[in-house]
Amino acid sequence: MTKRILHLLTGVLFLTITQVHHHPARSEVSRAKGPLVLSQWEATSASGSKISFRDNDPVIERRWRIDAERNIYSEAMRVPGGSFLFEWRKNSAAIPFDAPAKELIRRYGKSTEVVQRGFSIEESAIRTLPAGNGDASYIIASSAAESCIYFFQLANNGRADSALLGSICVQGSSSGNNALQQLNQILDQVVFDGGAIARSKLFDSAFAQIRQKEESVKQKEAPSKTGIKPQIELLSVQTTSSGETLIEGRLTAPGNTDLRMDGVWVETDARGQFKIKSMPRLNQQQYILTALTPGGERAEKTIQVTAKATALQQPIQPIQFGRNVALVIGNAHYSSPIPTLATPSNDAHSVADALSKLYGYEVRLLLDVRKGELIDAFNRLQAELGETDSLLVYYAGHGVADKETGKGYWLPVDARLDNGENFLPNGEVSALLRQVRARRVIIVSDSCFSGSLTQEQSIIQKRGYTSLRDMARLRSRTVLASSGVDEKVVDSFPGDTNSIFAKHFLKLLSMNDGILSGVQLSSLVRGLVLRDVRQTPQYGAIISAGHDEGADFIFRRL
Repeated sequence: MTKRILHLLTGVLFLTITQVHHHPARSEVSRAKGPLVLSQWEATSASGSKISFRDNDPVIERRWRIDAERNIYSEAMRVPGGSFLFEWRKNSAAIPFDAPAKELIRRYGKSTEVVQRGFSIEESAIRTLPAGNGDASYIIASSAAESCIYFFQLANNGRADSALLGSICVQGSSSGNNALQQLNQILDQVVFDGGAIARSKLFDSAFAQIRQKEESVKQKEAPSKTGIKPQIELLSVQTTSSGETLIEGRLTAPGNTDLRMDGVWVETDARGQFKIKSMPRLNQQQYILTALTPGGERAEKTIQVTAKATALQQPIQPIQFGRNVALVIGNAHYSSPIPTLATPSNDAHSVADALSKLYGYEVRLLLDVRKGELIDAFNRLQAELGETDSLLVYYAGHGVADKETGKGYWLPVDARLDNGENFLPNGEVSALLRQVRARRVIIVSDSCFSGSLTQEQSIIQKRGYTSLRDMARLRSRTVLASSGVDEKVVDSFPGDTNSIFAKHFLKLLSMNDGILSGVQLSSLVRGLVLRDVRQTPQYGAIISAGHDEGADFIFRRL
């Protein structure tokens, strides 16, 4: 039975290091000084944590703390008959753990919970055996009324020391086997994941309400959008003396129909009218206009052209870079029980400062914004940005995903658990960006499940362009997401003021001394983040927002 306990404790530590360590600050935290004893937690009021993560998870309550000065993260779990405490130390060399037996005496020797039960923790009674990932010490104490087991296990994962300690008590006089058995059963069932599963379940009712509303809208719109073939009408086609082709026309089709000429996105106004100015390539004889509706209906129109020799002799025009504008959003303070976040405000200020000072961006900084305020900000950008401008949208805050539909959402600070009305769907973000006239747009999203924004087309290397000029002339709509489609993110390590992703993003912006493409930035930030945590940044194109194949965002240092 003793070996069984040590084996379980080792397994729990492995699981804790790889999972709880990756989700520390996505919950409300408070500071704790010095080594923690479980009785300290019992006297502390709970702040935004909870309950069982699955049907057989015996955890009654969870609480998180960060000692920022000492770089210690702690998570306490109250279970039937006792409690567990996990500690992770970023800088174990500066704040080392003692040997497990000494830690056990230090934590429990004179603790209230031991003294009140009439027990004593004597070094001679402590049992210590090596476990697979560290050392474990435990002691069994019994009285006529109950038996308790106290344990402490230390592990080192190569980056930081971690420890698991706890106590389990059972009623009645025994040799301690009942306490051992109870401990084994509980350790077998506890889910150590830092609250992520519980938080995902918090939004079940909101997701159900969203799905119901979407289905109702879909049924109402189905007759008007299904089976309608788009129509492309050419109003004028002219060739100028310089060899340019000027095309005017009208698109008749359902909303959000995608119109492209030779694969390049074409802007249409509210009446469906469009104007195109293009220089035909050598030996090019035709353009092809293609319209594709959201329902999959397709139409094509071929335009015959002739490339004049004079057009081929025109001097190369300089690359046009207009205004650089950034919308930087940091959502940290939500209404309970949606937990407050530790770093978005700092991240937003840091990113805004870097973009302004290093890259010359006009920054609009928004902190703790509601959904209506966020949409208003996008609408203002639609009205003022021109076709040579660049737009960067940075979002730090809560993100959630509906596993049933695969759809992701940003959470403005007025989001509620029981109603998804104030969730901002990724699809709505894409639709808002579609209407922005800026040639280059990138979303940098540091939130859980932000990778769902990149699902339309992943970009992992150069695709189609051979020069900065080719990149710059095309329309780009890309997303740099701090995590994968089904991944949660790390807010920060204890002691850090920025999230893991934001820290490396800012570092790369500072190191760049010239031109950096979105593809290059994403590749570098992915490697740095993965070196620290199990979180995989993604880079993708939002085709439905009007992204041209081969285009990319361009970071130009002042």
